[in-house]
Amino acid sequence: IISYITYTSIIIIIFMSSLGNKVTIILTMLVLWLCGFSISRGENIDSQTITSKKLWSLEECIDYALENNIKIKMQESEIKISKLDHINSILHIAPEIRLIGEHNLNWGRSVNIQDLEIVENRLSQLSSAALCGEITILDGLQRERNIIGNRLAKEIEIVEYEELKNNIIIEITKSYLQLLLNKKILEAKSSNLEGTISQRERTATLVEVGEQSYGALLDMEAQLAWERVEVATAQSSVDMEKLSLMQLLNLNHETPFEIIEPQYGETLKGISIGYESVTDIASSLPELRIKELECQVYKNQIGMAIGALMPRVTLNGSLNTFVNDYHTNNIFQRMKSNLNPTVGVSIAIPIFSKSGNYLSVKRARIAFNRAKYSLAERNQELVSKLQRVVTDAEGYYRQYIAAEENLKAMSESFRITSEKFNNGIVSSTDYIVSKNNLHEAQANFLQIKYQYIFQVKIIEFYENINNKKLGERYEKRER
Repeated sequence: IISYITYTSIIIIIFMSSLGNKVTIILTMLVLWLCGFSISRGENIDSQTITSKKLWSLEECIDYALENNIKIKMQESEIKISKLDHINSILHIAPEIRLIGEHNLNWGRSVNIQDLEIVENRLSQLSSAALCGEITILDGLQRERNIIGNRLAKEIEIVEYEELKNNIIIEITKSYLQLLLNKKILEAKSSNLEGTISQRERTATLVEVGEQSYGALLDMEAQLAWERVEVATAQSSVDMEKLSLMQLLNLNHETPFEIIEPQYGETLKGISIGYESVTDIASSLPELRIKELECQVYKNQIGMAIGALMPRVTLNGSLNTFVNDYHTNNIFQRMKSNLNPTVGVSIAIPIFSKSGNYLSVKRARIAFNRAKYSLAERNQELVSKLQRVVTDAEGYYRQYIAAEENLKAMSESFRITSEKFNNGIVSSTDYIVSKNNLHEAQANFLQIKYQYIFQVKIIEFYENINNKKLGERYEKRER
């Protein structure tokens, strides 16, 4: 729209300039003002659009990644290919029909097919046409098994697509919460640095009046230098984690990017999930569904191998005609009179194939049994994984409660120590030790808090998958 207004304004300006009067000048200035206002308006809109995208919530990060992740797009292409393979296997059941045409020239000795006479040293021509068709009546259900196999392959690609999305969601959630943790640690260390700067100035004042020794001031200077290093390190951790999250989202590093800091409340609540729900959740995960589909694939391959031992019966037919003398009239009439329809049935019975077919059946059965063992093993792994997630969440919650109490105690201890230090009751060493203990308690509390939040998010994510699967099963039963 802005480009259209600009081009239109330029044309109007050129037209009015040819008139050469004061009215033209006034109108020209008005058009230029409108054009500049439109452009600046567009720039403001673009600026507002970019600014509005600076703050990203966790849900927005996940949605953006699912729409723009390269691995997801590649998997979508694989799904499209598997769908085409499935359609192609269905079409293989249809009969095969071919139209064949041929025209030959002969300058030497040849046979006139019409009357079976030998033609000497004369140009002869032979044209033929045939409409052929063939359909397989019996092949040991191999075509049907092929359809089933391609359908299962398509379902596996779809389930792998779901698994890929789940892994990306978990990875982004982890990176998002890690970035939140790093930002909180940076805030805490920056706040502590400001407190140390204030304490250093207060200590310098006390040294001047003789209430503190010069060594106390040197201790505060050393503490201040160390905390500045910690702030710089925390800032680097924030920048690195932000870059990692942007790379997961496939965003350019120059894109304005900041995350929203959700409010989780002062005190977190414990989880309500029990171990009895773990088995149900594990059965609904795509990782287990892939193993189930693989079992069906190997079972279908047993049927394919057995089908190779069965007889193959095909029905074929053709409609042929020819003409070989173009020196006479009524060519099409002669082609019609030379029509030759044929119908045939063929049967092929495998008798001996160097035991290849029998060995294929045995290999398919062994592969099927191995797939069943793999399914059972995967189920155990998923149940154990989810049990560990629940156990870790419960453990982190207990640690969270203890760390919260420890932080309160360390905060109160540092407050008292700080007052004593300002009154000259304790040394600077005691003050610094108390302050460092508070720093450690803060970092420990934040680490445990966000680790617990991550475990809770993972449990909620798996519960949502299970609830979605249960809803789909209920809808199928209702239908």
